[in-house]
Amino acid sequence: MYFFRKIILKFLKSFRKSLLSGITPRLLSPPDLAAKEVFTDLEKAENNPTKVYQLSLNNLGLKEVPTFIWDLKRLQSLDLSYNKLESIPEEIGNLKNLQFLKIEVNRLKVIPKAIGNLKNLKTLELDSNHISIITERICKLKKLEKLAISDNQLIHLTAELGKVETLRELYLSGNQLRSLPDELCRLINLQRVEITGNQISQLPELIGNLENLIILRASNNQLTSLPDSIGLLQKLRELILNNNRLLKLPDSIYELPHITIVKLWDNYFPDKEKMKILHNFKSIECYVYPEK
Repeated sequence: MYFFRKIILKFLKSFRKSLLSGITPRLLSPPDLAAKEVFTDLEKAENNPTKVYQLSLNNLGLKEVPTFIWDLKRLQSLDLSYNKLESIPEEIGNLKNLQFLKIEVNRLKVIPKAIGNLKNLKTLELDSNHISIITERICKLKKLEKLAISDNQLIHLTAELGKVETLRELYLSGNQLRSLPDELCRLINLQRVEITGNQISQLPELIGNLENLIILRASNNQLTSLPDSIGLLQKLRELILNNNRLLKLPDSIYELPHITIVKLWDNYFPDKEKMKILHNFKSIECYVYPEK
């Protein structure tokens, strides 16, 4: 009896896999994807592979990624956050229709090479791991709009990142970066950049090329000056630079037409410079002293 049951189960598993291999799923729009059920139960997801578009397995204490996931041809959103994963198998490259991948708060040290095969990926969130290098594999993601690798161990950014022209949001806070490559200034679709809590002493001279930048957060670094081109950021609304080593602001910064909030406390401004800043930014929310 046990023998026949084993054969039947093996046949069903093989049949299901062959059925899935014949599926050619379409990419869903964000609203349509959000309307799909979010599977959170491993067994339920494994037993309903053709229905799994969104899979959230966060906070389950996982040390390995369940292998059945690589056969989920319709999967477009995967969340593996808050587990104990030390690596992600190269089979992740099988998920050709994945649009959103979140693996925050794990123990990852490297980004799998096959992640470059996820041609439809729009969001990649890897915050709070142990990653020290962003390699060129990420730069193959030609639809990527959001990249979050804050609170890792990055010490260097590859210049190849400047080729991901679709990028709109970049989160690199809480690392050990000392500089940013000039090539980042090619990312003209960037709207938000967060680099708080690094060791950056200078912003790229061509930062003014980021014509769509709205938010720039670079507090808790070692900035000693700002490039004049910062005044070219015509859409900039929020500039957060507190706790750096700034002595002076470039005059061009006062020409920003849409700036609404500037935070500059805990820098090295002399009193005269503080008065100048407050005078020029008197019509907006400006702080050169800590907020109370």
